[in-house]
Amino acid sequence: MERINKATLFVNLLFFGTKKEEIYKNRLRLGVAVLFLEYIFVFR
Repeated sequence: MERINKATLFVNLLFFGTKKEEIYKNRLRLGVAVLFLEYIFVFR
């Protein structure tokens, strides 16, 4: 559960910034978040 909480915290930090002028960057951040989640579940 700790790793899942860290993952949600990580995603929240990524999407906490400005959403108006960083729409394309949000897509990049989503990709990074997915890679981060895959990293967590592979090495748990």
